Amino acid sequence: MKGLPLLALVLGFSITAIIGCGGDDEAPADPRQQCEYFLDVWCNKTSACALPTDHARALEDCRFVVELDVNCAIVKQVSGTYRTCIDDILASKCVSTDGIDLPGMCYKVLLR
Repeated sequence: MKGLPLLALVLGFSITAIIGCGGDDEAPADPRQQCEYFLDVWCNKTSACALPTDHARALEDCRFVVELDVNCAIVKQVSGTYRTCIDDILASKCVSTDGIDLPGMCYKVLLR
């Protein structure tokens, strides 16, 4: 998926996550849950760009690859741009069937 290499870049040694699944509901308050929420939003949005026949596989692949790089158990806080990052992901347009580009507000959003 196109967005995954970019995601790996964002998730360096001092940064560990991004954002997750959509809806009108509020994101959780606990940093670890916010991390999981971010992953859900990111992977749901990215996999929605895949062809309908590939959607389920794209979602599964995204979660697998992202969870190799992101350990939500060690996220201690999220940055002040967390909500904007989530909103930007949800508003992102597909750049190809490989996914979306990581919005700028999502860099260094999950901190350990």
